[in-house]
Amino acid sequence: MHLKIKTAFFAAVIVAIASVGVFSFGQFSTSQARTVQPASVLGDLFDTRNVIDGNTSTRASSGRVDYAGWSVSADLNSEQYITGVIQDHGRWSEDYPGSYRIDVASATAGPWTEAFSGQGRSGESRATFAARRGRFIRITATGRRGGGDEWSIAELRIIVDPFGRPGPRPDLPGSRRLLRDLSYATDNNTETRASSQTPDYAGMAVVLDLGSEDRLSRVVQLHGRWAEDYPAEYKVEVSRRDDDDDYREVWRGRGETDRSTASFNPVTARYVRITALRNRDTFHWWSIAELRTSRDSGPFDRGDDDGNVDRPIRRVTARCFSNPDAVLGRDTSTRATTGRADYVGCWIQVELFETSLVSRVLQVHAPNAKDYPGRYIVEVSQDGRRWQKVWQGDGADDRSRANFDPVRARYVRITATDTGNERRWWSISTLKVSGER
Repeated sequence: MHLKIKTAFFAAVIVAIASVGVFSFGQFSTSQARTVQPASVLGDLFDTRNVIDGNTSTRASSGRVDYAGWSVSADLNSEQYITGVIQDHGRWSEDYPGSYRIDVASATAGPWTEAFSGQGRSGESRATFAARRGRFIRITATGRRGGGDEWSIAELRIIVDPFGRPGPRPDLPGSRRLLRDLSYATDNNTETRASSQTPDYAGMAVVLDLGSEDRLSRVVQLHGRWAEDYPAEYKVEVSRRDDDDDYREVWRGRGETDRSTASFNPVTARYVRITALRNRDTFHWWSIAELRTSRDSGPFDRGDDDGNVDRPIRRVTARCFSNPDAVLGRDTSTRATTGRADYVGCWIQVELFETSLVSRVLQVHAPNAKDYPGRYIVEVSQDGRRWQKVWQGDGADDRSRANFDPVRARYVRITATDTGNERRWWSISTLKVSGER
């Protein structure tokens, strides 16, 4: 009698526990997903601190409607299984991105794994996906909305699951699509080409085998007489062996007319993989007449750094610019910007790790190609107190270059002396200081 009572009692307890989802047979526990607040948030939106202040009456915002390519990055302070991201738009319910992408990484340098791509939603843009192990989350607007609304986030919350399991990598499908006629990209003939043969090439890739390991710092796509067949956005990954799990991302940005150049910190690799992330339009293909790297000699790899080497930058300071540290990366989806058109007197300054010969300063404004200074000067200093003007001139669409006689410097400062006629902001996605080898 007692045995029957105990058996019935424990059976009832087990049924009750299972009915409320505390545990389920066949696994240790059910999903324990919860939302957490990032430890910090940085990026292109203004007032990013507002997205983690617990107040939906404050916001981070783009301040403009042409925000495609802008991004914000969140740090969770530790690695976790991430299963979703919630953008609460608060009382700015219609200020949601037209379309956006979410990438996850364990380190700010990458590699970044795409976890989600989709449309924003009124009130709350909620993205859920298979668990991704990581610490950093990057949200990038890939398309703007019609109607002239900004992109605003009142509060940002991350969905994590301590019992999550990594899902498949969406950017590496089992059957990878490759460009056609890949041999033409390395035949030393710019009259032939490898191509997508379709304007719908997002996700397509090209893999270059160098034959042996080498130090790389640049990958150049020459588009030849198909100058406009460049990818809207692409990434470069490198590896010592041709294995999906071994590749790591070293650069991400947009393609350019005539040649698309990806420059990054030197790495040792044998394989280079270039993957298109976004189509340009409905009629341009992706074409590569010649594919070259920094190890190649001859005219094919000539670019902004010909005869020069980049000087490592230790620190960036600025007046009037938001997010000045964005200029240190090679990712053109982030930028430093004045956020206003009346930027005369605004400046951005870099400190090198050591006093070096410098003779060139390059500002990359893309993808906000028209956000260049109307006129500016470049000054240098060895001690940060006594300055010497070495260049003055006009800014230029897409890239502003200042070339001058070699001079020894530890500090380099760029100051705007006049604005452009179009009343645009001054924005810099990448800033490079270089000198003779």
